[in-house]
Amino acid sequence: MADQLLAGLPPVLDFNGDVVAGGSVTFFETNTTTPVAIWSDIAATIPLANPLTLDSAGRPSSQIFYVGTVAVKEVIKDAGGATLYTVDPSPRFSVTAAAAAGVTYSPIAFNPSLNVQDAIDLVSTALEFLPSIIGNSGKSPFVNGGATAAEYIDPLGYRCTATGADTIVLATSLALTTLANGVTVGWLQELTNTGAATVAVDNVLAAPLVLNDGTAVEAGQLVAGDYHSAAYDGTNWVLLTVLPSAADGYLIKSAAYTASAGERVAADVSGAAWTLTLPSTPAAGDLVIAAVIVGDPTVNLLTVDGNGTNIVGAATFGFDEVNVSCSFIYSGTEWKVTI
Repeated sequence: MADQLLAGLPPVLDFNGDVVAGGSVTFFETNTTTPVAIWSDIAATIPLANPLTLDSAGRPSSQIFYVGTVAVKEVIKDAGGATLYTVDPSPRFSVTAAAAAGVTYSPIAFNPSLNVQDAIDLVSTALEFLPSIIGNSGKSPFVNGGATAAEYIDPLGYRCTATGADTIVLATSLALTTLANGVTVGWLQELTNTGAATVAVDNVLAAPLVLNDGTAVEAGQLVAGDYHSAAYDGTNWVLLTVLPSAADGYLIKSAAYTASAGERVAADVSGAAWTLTLPSTPAAGDLVIAAVIVGDPTVNLLTVDGNGTNIVGAATFGFDEVNVSCSFIYSGTEWKVTI
């Protein structure tokens, strides 16, 4: 197997940092003046002259390969033949995947590879797809050709196939059996969740999926077709995805939901009547906007519950019209309603 010398054809420099234009490099066995054979190809079939003359930029004319077990010494001379310095032993670089695969790599949470080649491959896979992921605003560009599962290449290299809505099952290419704190995964949500969710990765037991404040995700927050990512904290999967807010538009809901101040809720009552609950401890000026956009509210009523605070003198407020938006504004003593 051939190793590479002066890997990458760097310019040879003197001690002042200037290129050794027109100089030379001679390769010897370490601690001797015995020249070694050098080659321009990895198969060691095309010999190179030794000494090797440098061009005007201080570079060798081709890649340099060496076959042998003895360490190599380099003697660098200027264009006039004066010795500038000696490098003994000279660095040697393996250029085969087999060699990299034979070098032990200490696994970390984000890269559990056991050899250097696997570690490089894992990072390369992640980097290959990262521009596509960013360019799609976080949406995965991968769908398994019409299958129900979706596939995503996580930025940290975990290839995940995801199934489920509330019980999200992820399969990576690594067949993980344990999880370290800080491990992250990414997935393309197969089905919109209907309530609190859990995430199970490979052979590791499912753990709850929670928001940054530790609360469980709510129905409809994990929308089918959206990309999500989460980090494991030793107990839960903490959702890293920024969920829709009032600034992004309306949140579409079709079942009981407790709104936060500033949210806009678009209600679907086509399946059944349900209740939208306002924040429990509002501050003066807090606003929640709601509208029925799907279904007949005269059949399936959308009830807005004040959550212990009156809405214009009553505990609840009922929608009986579709496509009408109502603003609920907390005055400091009760919720006021404007249309």
